[in-house]
Amino acid sequence: ARADAGFVVASGEVHLVEGEGEARHIAMTVGRGTLLGEMALMADTRRPSSAVTATDCDFIRISRPLFRRMLQEYPEIAALLHQRIRDDFLSMANRILALSETLEFDLGDDDDAPGDRRD
Repeated sequence: ARADAGFVVASGEVHLVEGEGEARHIAMTVGRGTLLGEMALMADTRRPSSAVTATDCDFIRISRPLFRRMLQEYPEIAALLHQRIRDDFLSMANRILALSETLEFDLGDDDDAPGDRRD
């Protein structure tokens, strides 16, 4: 399903579940104050994981238009979100680099097939 809003966990705990079928697993458990679906606040996207309540929960839904208004009225929110996105991006880049090293695949050389490595 398309994501068009984010959610703040106002109370309770939520499992973030990834995978399909037998590969389905709890990737993380989050609680009060966590923003879920922040990418949907900025762009049309699909959710990479499912949120399943672990306890009784209350959520605050933030639509994309409301989020944009909040960024205009509260620039400090924009700065915090920018830092979070930057940190997430760097973490993702590091995981991709580690994976490429594990696969012995040089991402910088298009002529090499996966597994071919010149040292």
